Amino acid sequence: MGRGKVATRNLDKIHGKQIVLDTSIIIFFADKDFRGQIGAAVNQLETQGNELFVSEVTLYELNKVSRTAADMAAKSRILERFSPLPLTQNRFAFAGLLYSVMKGCQSDFKNKENDIGCDMIIGGTVVENNTALLMTTNVNDFRFPCWKTLAEGRVTKKSKGGGWVLENWYLLEFDYSKMPREFLSDELAERYYGGQATLLLPSAP
Repeated sequence: MGRGKVATRNLDKIHGKQIVLDTSIIIFFADKDFRGQIGAAVNQLETQGNELFVSEVTLYELNKVSRTAADMAAKSRILERFSPLPLTQNRFAFAGLLYSVMKGCQSDFKNKENDIGCDMIIGGTVVENNTALLMTTNVNDFRFPCWKTLAEGRVTKKSKGGGWVLENWYLLEFDYSKMPREFLSDELAERYYGGQATLLLPSAP
């Protein structure tokens, strides 16, 4: 992946998906040096028939790190480009379920319990959909074996010291074989367990 250029892998293979953007992707949009590069990747995803969404919890996360009213307003304008996903009872339930599943998958997960609430809400929103993907820079929490990388890319900028700052982003798919069978849709239960299952949680509006 070259410096100063938009570099991607497998992005051209992502078509017709619903994609939830993590807060970290919106922060890239707010960075004037990263904006054009991450924007090119997002534009390509939209051109390929993908729908892009943001969770309402992202607004909270952005405002938490905004230093001025102008900064807050600028980040809010970025969110207007993408379809909002409201915080529903069902999504909170899946966030809690995802927390339990990932805690069982990742040996060091217990060390991050105090810092991952919003991540779990965003991840739970993805998992609830059954077919959605997550676009994020955060693979410390969202990583194998619970999440699989389908595509990735890099954005770069020059640092104040004259070197290069390199940041990677990823399109992730949740591995539903890690999810208890009874929480899967019939299609996913058939794929991973060879039989139907009843989704215990009601469908979100």
